[in-house]
Amino acid sequence: AIAQIDPVIADISGNYQKISKYVHQAIQQGAELVIFPEMATIGYPPMDLLEHKKLIDDNLKSLETIATLSNDCGIICGYVDYDHDNPPMLLNAAACMYKGKIQSKHYKTLLPTYDVFDELRYFSPASIQEPMKFKGVNIGLTICEDIWNDMSISEDSFMEYRRYNVDPVENLIKKGAEFIVNISASPYVKGKNSIKWNKIQHVAKKYRVPIVYVNQVGCNDSLIFDGSSFVIDTQGNFIMKAKAFEEDCVIFDTADTY
Repeated sequence: AIAQIDPVIADISGNYQKISKYVHQAIQQGAELVIFPEMATIGYPPMDLLEHKKLIDDNLKSLETIATLSNDCGIICGYVDYDHDNPPMLLNAAACMYKGKIQSKHYKTLLPTYDVFDELRYFSPASIQEPMKFKGVNIGLTICEDIWNDMSISEDSFMEYRRYNVDPVENLIKKGAEFIVNISASPYVKGKNSIKWNKIQHVAKKYRVPIVYVNQVGCNDSLIFDGSSFVIDTQGNFIMKAKAFEEDCVIFDTADTY
């Protein structure tokens, strides 16, 4: 299930209630795994609110509570973690939860610092990328910008292309990922979606892997998030699309993506 929600920045309890609601809705619709957007526990972009330790602690407590919802259905959810190796830096993170526990944690590698983004101000980049296994499937879990850096594409191909010295998707594929999940909080810009779709379709076809893209919806600060989440199969075809500018919970079958 894609759980395309509208989190409120710093409303940890309210965001938990929304996450809980959509987990139960997804289970009722028969989902075995439900996927939430980037930083769903806190909302994006929290900016300098991230400097408040209580906010980070509350979001971590919320994550533990979210894990208790995963007895009957796996959950992938974006949150914020501490970088204990480099205090006071943080990590833009995603957790995979199942059987009532956090099974694995994954961290964002590519941290944008252009336009409205200033993530290096708060976060450390992940140094490694490791797939997670869920019900026998190796899933490459990426966070927003991580899916935008195909080193084989020239800068002229995509308007918002940004070059980094690492390609997280390629690294995950080399380590056996057979399904890519991308959780995002990607602001809406007129004309951006067609570029985004072409870019991610290219990645799916290049590696012959399905891609699930889950985006935040709603308005925070000066930014608008359009949702428009989707699933692409190994040939780059759209299997489904979620609503634009509305919360949505959409079920798809991974068997249809190969």
